[in-house]
Amino acid sequence: MSRYHSEKRYKRKRRGHYSHYKCRGKREKRATVRIYISETILGAEFESLVLRIVDAIFSLDKNQEIQEFFKHKPSEDEMRSYMMAHAQESVRTIHTGFKKAQNLIINGLIQIQSEIKKAKEQLKEARRQKSDKKEICLEKVNILEYKETVLKHLADTIFWHLIEGKLYIARRFYQNAPGSKNLEDTNYKSVLLVADKINENPDNFVLLADITSYVQIGDLFGIIDGKRNLIEVKEGERNGEILEDMDAVNNSYLSISEFFEKYKERPKDVEQIRRILKQKIVANDEINIINTDSGHDPVTDRNIKIYTPKEATPYFYDELHDLEKQLMTRNFWAYTVVDSCLHIGLYKNKWKTLGRPLLEAIAKEQNIEHKIIVDARSVMKTMDCSLLFLPFSRQLIIDILLGKVLMFLMLDIDKFMKLFEYYGTTCSWTSRKEATMLNESTKNLNLYLNGNRAIKMKNVHGVESIMTMGGLAKIKFNHIRPTYMAYSSNYFTNEDFDE
Repeated sequence: MSRYHSEKRYKRKRRGHYSHYKCRGKREKRATVRIYISETILGAEFESLVLRIVDAIFSLDKNQEIQEFFKHKPSEDEMRSYMMAHAQESVRTIHTGFKKAQNLIINGLIQIQSEIKKAKEQLKEARRQKSDKKEICLEKVNILEYKETVLKHLADTIFWHLIEGKLYIARRFYQNAPGSKNLEDTNYKSVLLVADKINENPDNFVLLADITSYVQIGDLFGIIDGKRNLIEVKEGERNGEILEDMDAVNNSYLSISEFFEKYKERPKDVEQIRRILKQKIVANDEINIINTDSGHDPVTDRNIKIYTPKEATPYFYDELHDLEKQLMTRNFWAYTVVDSCLHIGLYKNKWKTLGRPLLEAIAKEQNIEHKIIVDARSVMKTMDCSLLFLPFSRQLIIDILLGKVLMFLMLDIDKFMKLFEYYGTTCSWTSRKEATMLNESTKNLNLYLNGNRAIKMKNVHGVESIMTMGGLAKIKFNHIRPTYMAYSSNYFTNEDFDE
């Protein structure tokens, strides 16, 4: 973990590198379509901002040479060779786009968060006076908060790039800290100054954590010197002095005894030193897990190991790609079912209001007793794969993001459980009492509960587990096939837990 004082000069480091193509290769090549701007409840100005940010995030998509290369549908080996030959050029193009997108997001958030604050004051006053305008004020607040969510989701998209689409890394950056702050209430200006200094190097890029929806460790995260880096920015003379002295100790310019002698009569500074050291230990542990897939977990205080699947993860991209073709043909709606248990619908224009009721009607007709129905946009409140990586055309993705097209997913839990049984894993519902006890003993997990009952599983090796919302999110938001989720339940053996 790196630490910067906001007034400390940053020295450039040598070239950094990471792959944009890994994320690009996971989705179908987007169709080339003309992006148009149309008035919606969010407004043409906001739509224009979103389009500019998306274009900046996916700056490589505007590169003519790359477009020509992908027209020929290159193989994995060809993509790898091309990436190696154009690595530095591509990274610099990506970083330039990220920097532009970050500045647009920051400016947009500052404006919208200011408007939210005013709108909430107006709503409070309307409620106090029992005014008829309170519904109008509430709608205004909801629209502004949705705009804020969209901008933060675009920042999450940049973060998803930086971690190469690895879900387990994204989840490590969420610390269950309640609420969120407006940028103006943070030290974002000092953090931005540090980011700008680092980002002067075209091979580096760092992202402000406070503009994302779930990054809760550090102030900056990104690529420096070809490696992922987590940075804590401290401001003020006192923090500057402490950080300078800590650097002196690390570089053997100041002995530990001299360090503690200096601060022994300054209890407030000693407490601050303890906080800084704790933050550093946590961040170093997290970065070590991220870079090596193993290490000490500061949350559970246990050593953990991330297991990599033995084969490529199968996604239901083909079904989603065909869904868009359906929508283009029918114009108003499209519908498909994946692995007999996952129902997906796309709805536009007047059919938008019918999307969820139609899935409810299907569930009733097919006697689906246990189900989950979600709006695809709810991913913006999670740590999962960004909407921008859906295997749809750019225009359809933007339409979903802005609410012009609605996408609903319904998972039939009972049929999903049967997939597990096909691969030898037994599934059963717990009692309400047992579910309550499990919920208490596994507070770090978000269990799937229906009627206050959970689902227990035991795989072919006798390893027991509980169905969680995080596991189901891999299907709903990360587009992993339900059959693979059932099949991979047999990866774990008792030996894995004996290590």
